[in-house]
Amino acid sequence: MLKNNEWIEVAKYVTGNCSIEKKKTVENKMLSDEDFKNTVNEVRKAWELSVSRTGKWDTNKAWNNVLQKLNAPENVRSINSSYTFNKKKNRNTGFSINYIARIAAILLISAITGILFYQFSEHTAGEQVQNQQQLKEFIARKGEHKKFHLSDGTEITLAPESKIRLSSEYISGSREVFLEGEAFFDVTVDPDHPFRVHVNETTTEVLGTQFNIVSYPDDEKVQVVVVEGSVELRAERTNRQILLKPGELGSYTSSDQILTTKKVDVNAYIGWMSGKLIFENQPLSKVVTRLERWYDLTFNVEGANIRERKLTATFSQRQPLEEVLDAIAMSLDLTYVKHDGSFTFKQ
Repeated sequence: MLKNNEWIEVAKYVTGNCSIEKKKTVENKMLSDEDFKNTVNEVRKAWELSVSRTGKWDTNKAWNNVLQKLNAPENVRSINSSYTFNKKKNRNTGFSINYIARIAAILLISAITGILFYQFSEHTAGEQVQNQQQLKEFIARKGEHKKFHLSDGTEITLAPESKIRLSSEYISGSREVFLEGEAFFDVTVDPDHPFRVHVNETTTEVLGTQFNIVSYPDDEKVQVVVVEGSVELRAERTNRQILLKPGELGSYTSSDQILTTKKVDVNAYIGWMSGKLIFENQPLSKVVTRLERWYDLTFNVEGANIRERKLTATFSQRQPLEEVLDAIAMSLDLTYVKHDGSFTFKQ
């Protein structure tokens, strides 16, 4: 019996919605595993029975269509000649209704969603995926980190208060995504289909690599840090570009449209992936903004003269909030007060 993730991969394969790499994996397994090959062929037949002539899916109509066609004796025999399927008499069906229903359900869901992606989250609360006519959108709210797997095997981890939109053509090979906020990308290699991230007047293009991008709406810069592989960062308004290698930070400032690059410690930029808040000579005004995203709380700074005080510190997600705030206050010679659920730093 296949595992849940294997059912999904088989469904993707028979509907033509898997990557080239996954397709080869399934076909190789079919050559070496006769039982697996038979299962794939059975799923393919179930899929053929469930396909609508118009290509447009209506949940109820499609489900009834699957049941009606599977209920036809000649179709059941074509799936497995040693078993019968009858809606009223089903107790003795070795090729069980539950088995057929499971295949049909997977394929039906796959067809309705287009198998654009399957997702999982390290946080069960607040999960949201908005389906739009042209785009698929993935969202991580304040206080959340979320991880998504796309149809080509690419993995995206979203930082708090961030979102990713996928182009409607993503599944057909045009791997274009649009970022707002911060995300870490582990991109599956596909030389024929470059992966492009669009954010704040820039396009980051790769074939397959690991990198982090941050650019929130209130940020002046787009910052790209490369962990593995190489990345091209291009300014859309000037069409200038720079090539980034592992350990390099590429930046684009929209006000002057300048691209820069420098060597950095990548851990300082991807520490959030392992539950760390890392500040390197950051002004307090920027620190409180990250604290708000991290904890989903309100933080204020009282007095313009202390907003630019610089903090260098590393905190763990496991540390109590009060311990983090005490450390910040002590480092910057400040105090803080709590009032109605918000925190204010002051002289």
